[in-house]
Amino acid sequence: MGEVTLNVRRLRRISGRYYWRPSSTVRRLGYKVVALGADLVAAIARAEQLNAEVEERLGGVERGPAPGSIAALLVAYEREDHFAQLAANTRKQYLGIMREIARNAGDLQVSGITRRDMKELYRSLLPRGIPTAAAHMRFWRILLGFAVDEGWRPDNPATKLKVKAGRARTQVWRPDEVAAFCRAAEAAGQPSVALAVLLAYETAQRISDVLRASWRDLDGTTLRVTQKKTGAKVAVPLSPELLGHLEAGGRRGLTLVAREDGRPWPDVTFRAAFNRVRAAAGLRHLRFHDLRRTALTEAGSGGATLMELRALGGHADVASLQRYVVPDVEAARGAQNKRATPSGKTQNGGNR
Repeated sequence: MGEVTLNVRRLRRISGRYYWRPSSTVRRLGYKVVALGADLVAAIARAEQLNAEVEERLGGVERGPAPGSIAALLVAYEREDHFAQLAANTRKQYLGIMREIARNAGDLQVSGITRRDMKELYRSLLPRGIPTAAAHMRFWRILLGFAVDEGWRPDNPATKLKVKAGRARTQVWRPDEVAAFCRAAEAAGQPSVALAVLLAYETAQRISDVLRASWRDLDGTTLRVTQKKTGAKVAVPLSPELLGHLEAGGRRGLTLVAREDGRPWPDVTFRAAFNRVRAAAGLRHLRFHDLRRTALTEAGSGGATLMELRALGGHADVASLQRYVVPDVEAARGAQNKRATPSGKTQNGGNR
């Protein structure tokens, strides 16, 4: 379960537990997020006590960010429907960057941000690593693009900055590593975690779509998915082996991958379980998302066309597909076999 806003001010429920979450204005008074446990009555009592302290210090009125400031822009962006619809992991990453921006630049006026400011910021971020610098600049581009759309400024100084991209990840799972993970999951009493890995390995779908897939989405032998991230509609035939795994597990809940007690897996809880099994299997170098790359790479090596790979992965274009397909010797061998020989026939004996 994601974050739920309750009627008590600053009280939030996240994955079944309660937290008091102050705004940036309140945090500047020295307050931090307070974990309040799983008891709602006790959480409300403590939240109201903390709220009373804050109201007393603020004289009964909590001041918002200055109009036209970066802090005000961040508040407006966070309230956008688009932000609420982001994948949980993306939203979590953005919120971390937003907190840092609010802390370091919240008082600056949006209209005063220049291209030179963006370049200096990028250079200051580089010592923290290229991926971190690239992530921050990508968010600045989104944030200032939102400012342009909302009429806060006429241009976006964070575009076309020649930001270095982090080295593309090329890690894939070997079949024996998939098998080792599944054995570790079974040994841990969590076969549902193994099933999630098998589904991602075969269908090339993201973790959010694997966990959301329901029995209603299974049309005979075909899994039909509307991808949460892009809205792309994908239909993937499942192998008899995977269908056998699904049937062997039984229909414990509404989702194909349900916890052992039948409840759906929340994203955060599943990731924690996945990490525990991964460590037990000695596979810390692998990530769940690498399964998507693995499936597409294996399909490409088997001779799938770009159109077929796009249909499997749900990619909007070839450019977004490229970073998921890792060139390997089998793909190169297939290309060589399709080359024409001087006699006008391909190397595998067929006509050109």
